[in-house]
Amino acid sequence: MRDIATATLSGNLTRDVELRQLPSGADAARLQVATTTRRRAGEEWVDKTNYFTVEVYGAQARACSQYLRKGSRVLVDAEPDWREWTDQHDNKREAVTFKARQVLFEGTRTNPDAAADPPDGVAEAPASPEAPHTAAVPATAAVGDGAVATADDLPF
Repeated sequence: MRDIATATLSGNLTRDVELRQLPSGADAARLQVATTTRRRAGEEWVDKTNYFTVEVYGAQARACSQYLRKGSRVLVDAEPDWREWTDQHDNKREAVTFKARQVLFEGTRTNPDAAADPPDGVAEAPASPEAPHTAAVPATAAVGDGAVATADDLPF
């Protein structure tokens, strides 16, 4: 049996998407996602914000770069990637980065000049060829006679 480590992150981007090309020519994007948890501290509730680095590859990296901006809300399905190294001052360092399998845009940009915004509820392509394929399906879609179907009406 194979071990599984997976994470689901729901939060907002703390900066614009960083898009770069790998030596192989594939696109790679880095997202910084902030999530907030609420905990009880005595009689009061306290919010704690956590920051995560998410790496996205391929067509999904390009889509993230095109449609997401600082403040965009995302839902990320990813697996953690733990690294350790020694820095230039001989200090042992470690970090966890998340490799996205899928990034869902939980809303669109509010920029009125952005003509190419995806519709709400669109799931982008999987992050890698190994990830299961999910087609982009809008929350509502027009059907043959002009009626509107919701995602619940679709047979898949």
